[in-house]
Amino acid sequence: MENFDALSPTMKYDIAKVQGDILQLAADKGYDMEKFIENYMTSDFCNNEMDSDCSFFHFKQAEVCLPYILDEKKCNMCKDELELDYRFIGMTYRFLVYYTGKKSKDIYILIPPEELDELSFAYETYEIKDAAKEIADTILPKKQ
Repeated sequence: MENFDALSPTMKYDIAKVQGDILQLAADKGYDMEKFIENYMTSDFCNNEMDSDCSFFHFKQAEVCLPYILDEKKCNMCKDELELDYRFIGMTYRFLVYYTGKKSKDIYILIPPEELDELSFAYETYEIKDAAKEIADTILPKKQ
């Protein structure tokens, strides 16, 4: 995303919330979340829509976005055994894109969802945007 600064804090939060809601909806529907998150973060949908400066999907409900993702990537339906905090993971990934300027697929490679979930406990008193900023400043540089 090239124009991170052009978005208001409210817009950034709303877009991050959509992404968190997408992951939570997929978990609620019983998708294999390990596969779903990998497929989503590396999808053309995420790259072309969610990572873009302006997209129709930025302010749509997760129920509107999910069919487009499923159309592109075939995700297995099975019991999710991970039971992670998917809303935190989705929102944090989105804010990491904003803070680093990297694409979602690159962020996903640097920090897997299980690691983000573990960090959710360390940052439970933070607002998600602040937790993501801290992760971008302190943890991601060590992984590059």
